[in-house]
Amino acid sequence: MLKNNDAMNLHSAFKLITLIQDRNTSYNELVEFLYGETPPPDHNFLARTDLSTVAETIKSNSYDHITQFEENPNPNATVAFIIRFPFQYYIYKNIYRHLPKSEFIIDFPFLRTDAEKPYELLQKMTGFLKKEGVYFRTFRDYEGAEEFFKPYETLVTYFWIPIMRLPCNKDKKKIRVMYGHGKDLYNFGAWSRHFDCALTYGPYSSERIRLFTDVEETGNARFDDWFKRNIDAEEVQKIKKQLDHDKQTVLYLPTHGNLSSLEWVAGEIQTITEKYNLIIKPHPINLHFDTEKLKNFKKTIGKKTEQKILWVDDFFDNITLFSVSNAILSDNSGSIFDAVLADKPVVLIDHLAKDFFKNENWKIVRFLPNMMLIPGSFPESMDQKIKKDPKLMPGEIIKKPKQALSAISKTLQNKRQFSAAGRRIRAMLFSHADGTAGKRAAGAIRSMEKRTKYDSFLPLAMRAEDAYRETQLKESTSSLLSLAENYYNPSPFWNEKRGDDEIIFSVIIPCYNGAKKIRWSLGSIANQTGIDLNRIEIIVVDDGSKDDTKTVVRSFIDENNKTKILYLRLNENRGPAFARNIGIKHARGTFIAFTDDDAIVPDNWLATFRAAFKNNPEIAGVGGWYSTEQNESQSHFDRYIYWRNLPKILHTYKTIAPELIACGNTANVCFRKTILEKSGGFNIYFPHPSHEDGELQMRIQRKKFALMSHSHMVIHNRAHGLSSFIRYSIVRGWARFLTGKIHEDWPILYYKISFVNTVHFWGANLRKIITETDHTIPTSFTEKIILFIADCIYQTIILIGKYWIPLEILAKRNREQKNV
Repeated sequence: MLKNNDAMNLHSAFKLITLIQDRNTSYNELVEFLYGETPPPDHNFLARTDLSTVAETIKSNSYDHITQFEENPNPNATVAFIIRFPFQYYIYKNIYRHLPKSEFIIDFPFLRTDAEKPYELLQKMTGFLKKEGVYFRTFRDYEGAEEFFKPYETLVTYFWIPIMRLPCNKDKKKIRVMYGHGKDLYNFGAWSRHFDCALTYGPYSSERIRLFTDVEETGNARFDDWFKRNIDAEEVQKIKKQLDHDKQTVLYLPTHGNLSSLEWVAGEIQTITEKYNLIIKPHPINLHFDTEKLKNFKKTIGKKTEQKILWVDDFFDNITLFSVSNAILSDNSGSIFDAVLADKPVVLIDHLAKDFFKNENWKIVRFLPNMMLIPGSFPESMDQKIKKDPKLMPGEIIKKPKQALSAISKTLQNKRQFSAAGRRIRAMLFSHADGTAGKRAAGAIRSMEKRTKYDSFLPLAMRAEDAYRETQLKESTSSLLSLAENYYNPSPFWNEKRGDDEIIFSVIIPCYNGAKKIRWSLGSIANQTGIDLNRIEIIVVDDGSKDDTKTVVRSFIDENNKTKILYLRLNENRGPAFARNIGIKHARGTFIAFTDDDAIVPDNWLATFRAAFKNNPEIAGVGGWYSTEQNESQSHFDRYIYWRNLPKILHTYKTIAPELIACGNTANVCFRKTILEKSGGFNIYFPHPSHEDGELQMRIQRKKFALMSHSHMVIHNRAHGLSSFIRYSIVRGWARFLTGKIHEDWPILYYKISFVNTVHFWGANLRKIITETDHTIPTSFTEKIILFIADCIYQTIILIGKYWIPLEILAKRNREQKNV
């Protein structure tokens, strides 16, 4: 190497060796000498990543198929109607039309954390609002909340949701609009005290909500079109065409959670469909969020019965469904009272156990990140009263599933009798059933803009209690949090609560002359199970390959156009660390996984990562190790490398201790994207694939982020002969030495490369080999000798490598300067 005087200046080489020998030489001095630049003091290599180095880009057809956040904003809007479910549009629409300075806001952070398919649902909601021709925006993330909500003076919603509690919304007027009766404990709960005013349906709701806040009795604006006979005739006809005109129609509107009758009545659904048209509109929570109950219901009734049912989602307005239905079937849902307002007979399912309100009702269960099952009803709640008081029964009561068919028939036969009960209920619950509730509600909202809320004794007393308990909580937790933060950075925990981006995983593969093997790697990623493939992207960063890598990747893209794949070719070889940083800058995923162009990952690789993050929300990254195929052709050098990493391979553990590299390597690792951005990405002064991953993990752990190691393996499709093993050892020599210079304050012998330490490692590893301690693999005497010889070669070449690689770097720089 040193014979080429054109490539290497002997004086520079001597000075470099002197710098390496000098224990006082700093990391900065080495980098400045080798590269002619100062490394970033904050280790933010991502900030220095030059995207103009990408010479060519190839995308699969599906790569750009992601949700567009379409909007139709009202430039003059000061009033915002916040919707989380599609059906809530119908709650507000007749109020909105009387407020020219208003618009709808989709609460996307709620969808992102809790909906089963949040981005698909968002697209449907934006498409629906666009079709309705209304003004709307999408609130995307809490980080931009202050700017987003700046134009609004009044926020209108159905419940005390997190948006209302944001500091930037503290001084805005807050209006509650009822969306249904039923579940009195919930519907008329103390949370109403947070609103400046509640718009109520009638005397019953006004009396109860007035305990906590001001009320305006406006009526049910959702039914304005019903009373004006302004029902979408085209939608009605579409539904009727799907029904048997010789049968009467039953509309089933179940609630959710432990008050739902879905599974209880499932066995009788087939019988009902034989005599009646059956329309089922599941509760929106079971449609979009907690979907398991609905899946179980469909499984129970069977495919044949499922196909006889007309299924509708919550994009349908209930008044359209009421207009085609002869009777309503429900349990404890607020839809019971909507049906009563529409003068429809209601068959009531009374399926709750006798001791339900003493026991199960009070079991609070969190079934989704932002949803809890809380006590909603009680024996004196209106939804329970109508099942006990004959004068208030709007239809027959079903106490056993077998009674369902006969109860429906009797209800339809005695509609007049039950209509009288309906009139009594309407008189109790509803005022202004005249088609003008929306106009009245809009007037109330306008008047609130100039009014100051008057708090009576009860809400003030509760506010005082809230302040006391909040102070107690802060005092009891602040010291604990402060203590914890001395050891651990909790930001990943809060990131997990945010929910996933549309692309959950970005898989980055740096590639240099990998044409022969990269197709196998790509194939193993494209065939992942347990994660929706539409939410995975593969980013191949071609680090200036000289072979047919581009042709192979293009061919794979052409054959797998439904997979989101991005190919980026760099203008020259810059090393895997730089290539990975390029990939990070292009990544759109919540998580970024790394593997190599010669690695084959198992089909549940990404699903295993996702489970690790869900089950350990505090971790910043998780990874495992790799192995060559365990067969007779495995070389002694591969067996030695496997032996060296075995203690890390065998265990699953978490740590925040910087001394323990607990997160695998870049053939098999995954980080939160936010953590990579905060940590600055990979150090580009590691020119070869060796220890740049370990050094990054050190920086991550120094920021007090927890990392996790697990025993999930990938297969490295490579084999080491003598020459490649020597090169492997040389590269690791410089990588370990450089890591020691970057983190000089770490008293870890592993990074202090010297002849004395080399002798020490010979002895220590010989002891491990002989005694088979430290989880070493059982070996014969001959294999022990071979392992020791391989270790001696490795430790010796490591010592040489700390000089060899920097001399190569210097030679390359001198050649480049000469060419210039």
